[in-house]
Amino acid sequence: MEGLSALVLSTSLLGLTLNPPAGGYPSLVTSPPSTQPVRSTRYMLLEDAEAEADENAAAEEGTEPTAEGDEAGGDDRLEHARRRARLVTAHRALGISTWTSMTATLVFGVLQYVDKYTFDGAGENRCERGDAILGSWNCDFPVMHMGFAFLTTALYGTTFALSIAMHDRDAPPAEGSRATRLRIHRVLRWVHLAGMAFQIIEGLILANVDFDDDTGQAIGAVHLGVGGLTWAALTWAGAMMIGR
Repeated sequence: MEGLSALVLSTSLLGLTLNPPAGGYPSLVTSPPSTQPVRSTRYMLLEDAEAEADENAAAEEGTEPTAEGDEAGGDDRLEHARRRARLVTAHRALGISTWTSMTATLVFGVLQYVDKYTFDGAGENRCERGDAILGSWNCDFPVMHMGFAFLTTALYGTTFALSIAMHDRDAPPAEGSRATRLRIHRVLRWVHLAGMAFQIIEGLILANVDFDDDTGQAIGAVHLGVGGLTWAALTWAGAMMIGR
């Protein structure tokens, strides 16, 4: 240390300076830290786990997880959603038409029942007295009631077929009030389907078999009662989906 001090002192007195050798020493100035975010080890492990899960799923399906595949899958799902939206719109329109036609069928059925099975003191009905509500021409064959019954059957069958076609079995179960209304709507579907099947069979029997007054009145009353229940079930099912 004494020799180094003497050397520094002598160079200063003689006007000399000490310069560092060429090449110098390693710079002590550090570069500013990178502005890129530093990913934690936990985050990188999660990314690796997700990538491995994607690869395993692709291996089970026999496909490779590619961007093109994801885009194609998205297009398929979008097209499926659009197709189901069209079915929902058609189902709703046909459902309203079916309800309207069934209401007319029920009304004309009630009037038909009154004309044929409302007897006076002499045992005559309105058709026999000539003062039928729907007209005497409608007494032998219930044109109005049967006409709307056939229309209701055609509309109902189409609407029911659409309800089956639009059902997405792969969709996860939904929650909330909308999902509850939809479940009730689907349960009621089977109720009014059973009513429609019974009405068609009983209506054909009434139209093609001659019964005495008491038997015809009893069968007609059952036909009218089941028709009212079927209409109520269809009305309830439609009301559950109003404002959906």
